[in-house]
Amino acid sequence: MNANQEEFVASFRAFDSARMGEAVCVMLNQIFGEPLGQTLTREMHKESAAFLAGFMKDHSQSYCFPVKDLWPGLRYQTSYDERGADPQVYLKLFLADETPAKHHALWSEHGYTSDPIAIGRTELHPPLPFRWEGGDWQAIGTWEKSAARSGGVTSEHDAYRYALAQSRGADSEWIRRYAEGECEAVWTEIVAMGAEIRTSDKLGDAVAVARETMRRARENILLLDQELPKIGYKFQKRVRVKPPSDSVLTQIAKVERKIGALPLSICAWYEIVGSVDFTGDFLPPNEWACGIGVDPLVIFPSSAAFNVPLRHNINVINVAPDENTKNGEPREGGYYMDIPNAAADGPLAEEWHETNFVDYLRMCFRNAGLPTMNPDRLEPTQKAEFDKLMAKLLPI
Repeated sequence: MNANQEEFVASFRAFDSARMGEAVCVMLNQIFGEPLGQTLTREMHKESAAFLAGFMKDHSQSYCFPVKDLWPGLRYQTSYDERGADPQVYLKLFLADETPAKHHALWSEHGYTSDPIAIGRTELHPPLPFRWEGGDWQAIGTWEKSAARSGGVTSEHDAYRYALAQSRGADSEWIRRYAEGECEAVWTEIVAMGAEIRTSDKLGDAVAVARETMRRARENILLLDQELPKIGYKFQKRVRVKPPSDSVLTQIAKVERKIGALPLSICAWYEIVGSVDFTGDFLPPNEWACGIGVDPLVIFPSSAAFNVPLRHNINVINVAPDENTKNGEPREGGYYMDIPNAAADGPLAEEWHETNFVDYLRMCFRNAGLPTMNPDRLEPTQKAEFDKLMAKLLPI
């Protein structure tokens, strides 16, 4: 598989019809001599949108990208194997048998493959649920029309979904170093790139780190949810941790199309973690441990976070209530992030440590999700349980 075919596959993962259309144009030019130009590009954008919409409706597809004066042109087939933990999509790009031999020769010469390419279901990031997973047929049709006009998913208008499609997971140098314990150093390097990360060939590496960070954050939160009562902490809420919304990628895309890119960190949080509310107190009240309050970890659900930019046209994401509200003294305002922000992470405004979102989470986990609690003032048995708990938390 050559680089251009890899680009086609990447655009399929991202459901980026504009990117796919450009890849198809290059292939048609290489194999059939089709002249590149605005007309062909627009036509292939539309054809790509039709292909992707067709796949969202039915995973078993057979399609043809037309070539002037030559039928059937460039063909593809998709099939779906739902067995196993991660169902596989098989994408096959090929020339029909009746295509003249000279084109087959060019196909091989340029390094294209006609073998089916396996893509895990979790690698696909459609703009809407697939029809066979409960998606709406009419909504998919509406998306096709919109994508055909706008060019589909792009780095400017669907920044997070575009970034997801670039992720190389375990192949990333940053993710390897992150796994080896260089968590803070890796994040420092990523954040130092600012908005340039979006146009860098390291974008995929950065989103892989962001997603691994939030995978660890979720594990930590689930552990804290079970273990905090052992150090004498009583939760206020019966359900403290809620999973991500099924439509979270669509919610993110709506905000990004309206306002601009969101930090990778907050997108990955809402994709992987969801929301958490650890408000509560020690029982019996332990003023020595609490001090002025423990400022428990609370992150709003995506619906609340994105309500302000979508409904009220204010360019902020509401992330959490402030420490006073969490400790029983309701006040207006809270912790928020200014948007748009194309960097990998962004400042958590009004949080009194004046730090970025990932640093704030790291600070929370260094103190069992209760940043301002003084563990040295816990009762001896509680302090012993606290130490055991801290040893189990994953570094982020």
